[in-house]
Amino acid sequence: QNHIDVFLESKGLQYISHEVTEGVLHDFFNSYKKNHFKLAGEIIDEINIDYDKGLTIYLVMENSKLGEGQTLFEDRLVIHYIDNQFIDIHEHVLNALLQEFTLYEKYGYDYKDYKREYVLTGSPNGPKIGTLLESSLDIIKILENISEAKATKPLRI
Repeated sequence: QNHIDVFLESKGLQYISHEVTEGVLHDFFNSYKKNHFKLAGEIIDEINIDYDKGLTIYLVMENSKLGEGQTLFEDRLVIHYIDNQFIDIHEHVLNALLQEFTLYEKYGYDYKDYKREYVLTGSPNGPKIGTLLESSLDIIKILENISEAKATKPLRI
């Protein structure tokens, strides 16, 4: 059972797609409040105050320690999320997913038939193949968002 199934079960639902799931689970991380920006008494812009909120799952690798009643994880990667379309997290998550697969390979973990390859563009030496474990995330959409955001800047992978 994956993280999305757990979130959906809490609402009595079943998985259809990641996009549908984001909509259904939006209440978990969105207060639906907005800040309004005014100029000369007129609203010129508004922003969702929860734009950077979401649900994330971390791969915790090592260096966990207890401090002041809390467990701290120094070595962790965000590998799955449902968010408010916070595009800046996409490159970070893609790099974490690439690193996750590298760890599976390094330690000989069984990934069955979950290995997926994607063409990653924007790296300094041109397109290359990136290998990830199958994910509930829309990897193609993430790659497109990264390419659009980094159109003038090389993708660091």
